[in-house]
Amino acid sequence: MPFPRSPVATLQPDMCPTTRANATLSPAAARPGVVLFGIRCRFTFGVLRQLLLASGRIDVRAVLLPGPPGVSHPLPVRLRTDDAFLAAYTGASYALPAPSSAATATLLHRLQPDVIVVACYPFKLPQQLVGTARCGAFNVHPSLLPALRGPDPLFWTFRAGDGEAGVTLHQLTERFDAGPIYRQARLPYADGTPEAELETQLAQLGGQLSVELIEALHAGPVATSTQDDAKATYAPWPEAADFVLRPVGSARAAFNFVRGVRERGTPVFLELDGEHLRIDEALAWRTEMPSEKLASADGISVVQFDEGVLVARVTRIAAERSHRG
Repeated sequence: MPFPRSPVATLQPDMCPTTRANATLSPAAARPGVVLFGIRCRFTFGVLRQLLLASGRIDVRAVLLPGPPGVSHPLPVRLRTDDAFLAAYTGASYALPAPSSAATATLLHRLQPDVIVVACYPFKLPQQLVGTARCGAFNVHPSLLPALRGPDPLFWTFRAGDGEAGVTLHQLTERFDAGPIYRQARLPYADGTPEAELETQLAQLGGQLSVELIEALHAGPVATSTQDDAKATYAPWPEAADFVLRPVGSARAAFNFVRGVRERGTPVFLELDGEHLRIDEALAWRTEMPSEKLASADGISVVQFDEGVLVARVTRIAAERSHRG
């Protein structure tokens, strides 16, 4: 659905209200003002980095983060990050009460954003809040929507393990991750890529696309494509059973999954002929098929899948231990 617009938009529909008002100003004064909603995480900060790198073209007016329980008004905060570039950010940043609160609405009206960008913010923004953005509002989602809507698309990207990832920029609507698509780009990743590396790459790509889209929205209407709900899949927070593999499908996918989610600290298990194996390290995958499903030598196990074999260090454990949360 279209975003609420200022009545001024009906006077000159080929230009957002701020662009029309700034048409006679210098390029520096006419930069679109942006507010970023996110959390303290690699993806939010990666998108923010790209927005700040484009500071000559856009104006990041504030970074807005979820506040602690019980907070009733926006609290000025500093961005705590090991990234020296982001740590040097001197713009406004706030910890917010609920997005539906009057205090949050007051802050947004004071900031007067031309564009709202969302990257990993865990709460739905009310449409009244979305409507404070004069030129539009969008979410940066690390999947190729409508695939993998939901809170943890990276986990399920690695669970598929096919080496294909992507990012989508879509309008904010009443439903999470379901709005019309502005921009979308695929990002192939190398076998064995860890989650931190892929998340950083997706954030960089999403941030670069965001800069392009912000400028386009500021200039006028931008075409969108409607998501096909019939093709939508969901990416929930994983449960213990989601970290259990079976020797079916592709060994390459299993390798990419184990290597991808390793940094989460939750072990991945393999169920094989009634045994439960903890995969301590995925070393490689190969196309050749051994005559037995499991062949061990020097602590290295070769596990046959339907397609190829997984070479890994594994530990045999009792079945009940493999399913503990």
